[in-house]
Amino acid sequence: MVPMYLSKICIGFLFLFLAWNGISRYTNSTDFQDYYSASQMFMAGEDIYAYEDIAKAQGKIKSLEDIFKPEMAPLLDKLMNQTGSYIYPPTFAFLLIPISIFAYPTASLVFSILNFISLVFAFYLMIQYFKPFTNQNTLIVACLLALVLNFRFLENHVNNNQVGFFLMLLVMLSLSTKRNYLSGFFLSLAIIIKLTPAIFLVYFFWKRRYSALLYTFLFLGFWFLLPGVFYWDYNLKNWLNWNEMILQSVMKTPVFRAWKNNQSMIATLAKYFIEFADPINQANYKMPWIKMNPESVIRIFNGIFVVFGLLLLHLLYKARILGKYASDARVISALFVLSVIFSGISWVHTFCFFLFPVIYLCIEYFEGGMSKWNKIIFWIASLLLVLPNRNFVGEGFESMLMMFSVLLYAGILYFLLLVFYQEEN
Repeated sequence: MVPMYLSKICIGFLFLFLAWNGISRYTNSTDFQDYYSASQMFMAGEDIYAYEDIAKAQGKIKSLEDIFKPEMAPLLDKLMNQTGSYIYPPTFAFLLIPISIFAYPTASLVFSILNFISLVFAFYLMIQYFKPFTNQNTLIVACLLALVLNFRFLENHVNNNQVGFFLMLLVMLSLSTKRNYLSGFFLSLAIIIKLTPAIFLVYFFWKRRYSALLYTFLFLGFWFLLPGVFYWDYNLKNWLNWNEMILQSVMKTPVFRAWKNNQSMIATLAKYFIEFADPINQANYKMPWIKMNPESVIRIFNGIFVVFGLLLLHLLYKARILGKYASDARVISALFVLSVIFSGISWVHTFCFFLFPVIYLCIEYFEGGMSKWNKIIFWIASLLLVLPNRNFVGEGFESMLMMFSVLLYAGILYFLLLVFYQEEN
């Protein structure tokens, strides 16, 4: 095993690289620009979801020829270059007001620094979580291996100045504290920024921490109403627009942003079976392989969702009956994985949420908790995790792997390993 001091040096180097890589790009156009623009529009009382612009475009475009009419040019330019790109709940745009009052480069730098600090603290909380249950050398080496396996996602995240590190920190804070009101506060804030952390409500229900659940819903109400203290009608309008434009779009149609780099379950099914889900890339790989209508694909997705839900219940049931079968860490790891693969949109950076599960699996691997077949499955999943990287396989092969959604299959294998390994014991 790698000496502890060497592992710590490598971890420190990786974090320094991530810090420099993210902060040095603060002037670039990133996902933060969408957040920044939405926050500025929130302050100005403008439509942050471009609801009216998109409705206007839908009303005017009846055929392909309508797109090329001169009078459509200003509206199309607005839609392509600015509006409709912000997909988070309106409270997030409101919470960013303190930094969006600055010029974009300054706001981007502040957000990038806060982003990196969130990653460091989330990683620290993960180490503290596992520390009582394993020896320090094993833990540090497991953390190093997990960082290496997830490094592409972490790097992609800092390059795009995304919000995932904040969510990861908030989830870890909610899981680490024993105070129910703090758990509810942190988890509700994560949910109000992005819905996917809501899956961790399952953990608190399983742990019978019903007060934490109650506080979560109470604080959700607080976060929902907070912008309305200043802009009641405008806040309500934004929530209605978000529900119509984003939430309902994800629930009603599987082709919502079902592009090559979207590795979620629903997007993968859309790429496989629905025409024009990603017309450019589908044509390159003779997709869809079988043509289906969106309703059929949604039914398939719902069936898969039920199967995975039953598998999760199996894990929770065994954990309740046989206390040693599934530790809290295994349940939390499974929820982290599910939050990614069943999200409506799972870009490459979203898979940074695999950091906790991979640390847990690496610890089990090093401490002899896996059989030979368990270890084979672990390495197959880990190989799928790192394989779609143009630095290793070239741009063409990477594009094909991403179109086939190999990261999704890595997540599925990790989840199955978390549910079933050592069950014979």
